[in-house]
Amino acid sequence: MTDTQSVALSKVPEVTLGFWIIKIFATTLGEVGGNAVTMQLGFGYLIGSAIFAAVLIVLVGAQIMAKRFQPFLYWAVIVATTLTGTALADFFDRSLGIGYLGGSLSLFSMVIVTIGLYARFGLRTDRRLAESRGLLLDHDHVLANARHCAWRLDGRYRIGLQ
Repeated sequence: MTDTQSVALSKVPEVTLGFWIIKIFATTLGEVGGNAVTMQLGFGYLIGSAIFAAVLIVLVGAQIMAKRFQPFLYWAVIVATTLTGTALADFFDRSLGIGYLGGSLSLFSMVIVTIGLYARFGLRTDRRLAESRGLLLDHDHVLANARHCAWRLDGRYRIGLQ
C-alpha cells in the first residue's frame, strides 16, 4: 500500500457491523430528511437539491482538508450525500417526469461519467491532489447512487492511486 492510499484509507472508518448499521441509519435519514425539506417544507426538488448540494460541498471540503479520520465529519458527509441524492433522484423522477427507470438510468450514467472523468483526469500529480480526488470520487459515487443505483465501487480509493 502506498503512502497516499494509507492516508486516504485512514480518513474512513473500518467496515464492520457497526459501520453498516450507521450506514443504514444515515441512508434512511437522507431519504426522510430529503423528503421533509423538499415536500413537507415545500422547497421543491430543485431548490432542495441545491441546498443539500451546497452543504455537501462545504462538508466534502472540510473532509478533504482533515488530517485524520473524524467520525462526525465523515458521517455528516455521508448524510449530506444521501440528502442530496434523495432530492436529486426525486427531481429526476418527479420534476422531470422520467420515472424511476429514467431516473435510475440518468443517475447511473452520472456514476459512469464520473468514474470515466476520474480515470481520465485523476492523475497522480501530487499526494494531496490524488488524495482529494480519491475522496471526491467516493462522495460523487455515493451521491449519484444514493437512491436508485444499488451497486458499489469496490476499491474506490485505489483508482488512480496505484
